[in-house]
Amino acid sequence: MGNRIEIDGNLGQDPSLDTPEVGGETRQVCNLRIYAPNWRLDKESGEYSEQGGFWITGSVWGPQAEACHRLLKKGNRVRVVGRLREDQWTDRESGDEMSALRLVIDEVSLPVGRVDSVAFQARRHAPDGAPTR
Repeated sequence: MGNRIEIDGNLGQDPSLDTPEVGGETRQVCNLRIYAPNWRLDKESGEYSEQGGFWITGSVWGPQAEACHRLLKKGNRVRVVGRLREDQWTDRESGDEMSALRLVIDEVSLPVGRVDSVAFQARRHAPDGAPTR
């Protein structure tokens, strides 16, 4: 996979579950909003501090979508692995062309050692050309 990204972060909201029609069939998709902080080590003090971060929206498709919706909640620390894709659309109000990067998630895991720890892989992710918005 040439376009592979791994992100560690926290869910900024509860996952949302949707059931869009893709290629004539209905499939479940779970949308995740993840905040990934950038941590820096201060060489003098030896302490880590957050130096900003970024938000990314990702989608888990297929059978794992329901599991994500059921098991994950706002605040959970997660590690996701997937591929970036660019969504493009026309804004309904302004008519402007818009775009955003989105992560099509192949794997989701919670850190090991937590009581609610779970790991699963979304091997049957979004088909090529499937809408992610």
